This record gives sequence, C-alpha cells and structure tokens, in this order.
Amino acid sequence: MLPYLVLVSSALLLAAMKTIRVLHIEPNATEQKRVEQLLKPHKHLRLEKQYASPNHALYGLKHWKPDVLLLEAQLPDMSLPVLLETAFGILPGLHPVVFTQCNDIGLLYSALPSKASFLLKRLDDLLLPHALVRAQRDEVIISPCLANHICDSMCSAFYPAPELIALLTEGELRVAEGLKVTSNNKELSKLINIEVSTIGSHINSICKKLGASNAKDIVQLLYYQPLKSRI
Repeated sequence: MLPYLVLVSSALLLAAMKTIRVLHIEPNATEQKRVEQLLKPHKHLRLEKQYASPNHALYGLKHWKPDVLLLEAQLPDMSLPVLLETAFGILPGLHPVVFTQCNDIGLLYSALPSKASFLLKRLDDLLLPHALVRAQRDEVIISPCLANHICDSMCSAFYPAPELIALLTEGELRVAEGLKVTSNNKELSKLINIEVSTIGSHINSICKKLGASNAKDIVQLLYYQPLKSRI
C-alpha cells in the first residue's frame, strides 16, 4: 500500500508542478542533444530553445523570456561573468544554471554573485532536472565534487601578498582586481570602466613590477600566495 501511496503522491506533485521554461546555451551540438535527452522525461521542464552563440542567446532572451538559463561556462567570445551580467540586464528575474565540463573553482566563484547553480557534465547528470526546478525557486545547487574542491581550497590557506599589492598604483590595482574575473581586455574594460589601451599599459606596468609574464601570473602572485611562503 505504501509504495502505491508514494507513486500517487509523486504523480499528483508532478501534475501540480508549474512548467519551467529553459533556454540553453551550448556550443557543442552533441552536448545539446544530450541535454535534450536528459530533460525529455521531465514534462514540467520545457526546453524552449538551444543556442551555440552567447550573443544570439542574449537576443533570444527577449523573445523567449525563460525561467531558467542553462549554460556552458566556457563559451566563445564572452566570459561567464559578463554573460550573466548582460543576461540579468535583459531579464532581471532570470535563474542561471551552469552545466559544464570545467571544474575550475575560479569559474564557480565568478558565478556565485549571480546565484547560479553549478553542475558538472556526466558527474551531475542526474542532478540537472532537480537543479532546474530548484533554480526556478531561487535556490542554488552546487556539484558535490565542486563543493569538496571548495572545502579543500579553503583549507589550503592561500593569502594575498600585501607587500606586492603596495607596489601598484590605484589604477593598476583596479585592473589587477578585475583580472580575477576576466583576462579579456575588452570585457575588463566594460567591467571596470577603463579604456582598453589604458588596461594594456597597466598590465605591462604590473608585469614589470612583479616580474610576471601574463595576467594569470599577476593574479597568482598578488592574491594566491600559499601560507608556507608567508611565514
């Protein structure tokens, strides 16, 4: 009797569940098909449209007005933070779910301000439908694997290097802070409201002061010094 009651309750819950409209950004056609198959059994999840290009998807937001934006983190021509910021400018009530192969903790941190859920392809396939429902309720789901990485990184105790930060001018420091979000100069220009040419000059100056080779080195030297090097 109990299993029957559980099945009936689940059926009634599913029937009462609001249809959630999903717009998907994924440059890989094979992955697009795979997501279609993952969502197909869940009738309350309606995949409105799939886009390979983030720019086309942003235009599509105005037309489809989805409840949830499902997207790959690594997209051509646009970084994750800039894409999310632009999407919220178009549709403020949007709920993002990042579904990616990339397990970069930095990408996860960049998505947290937008209250984006963050799942890993293959590892979290079964969590995806659940995350889309929870996102529509303004709740966040983080991949268990990534949650473990976050705990590990917190326990590793990385610290900023104040003696290196002190070498920078105010403008250089703004650029360095922005590099934690994106290393693309055009995106950085929009993010911190500084001309692209000025950003290039600041980065060259920072590299000379720190002995860094590129933007990744700058962020590593300024903000991610291991504890043992600080003692």
